[in-house]
Amino acid sequence: MRSARATPTERFIVLTGSRPPEIRDVVGTNDCAIGWTLDATQRHGRRSSRSIDNLGKGAAGQAIQNFNVMMGLPETDGPRPSRRVVP
Repeated sequence: MRSARATPTERFIVLTGSRPPEIRDVVGTNDCAIGWTLDATQRHGRRSSRSIDNLGKGAAGQAIQNFNVMMGLPETDGPRPSRRVVP
């Protein structure tokens, strides 16, 4: 099943739908993958889960993103890894 960007303006949000997000959806990126399910047998039958790569979306990645917003720069500007490593 494919993942999709939430909206064109939310670059770092990836929706996986009913498929639980996995680390391979976000490894080496600043993305946050979000998945959800509905369970009609429960009163509040909603479950959501998310997955992030702490090396990308950790404190350093968040600091760069916040700095860019404060300075009026695109959120996506910043250091780029030379290549993406996927296990």
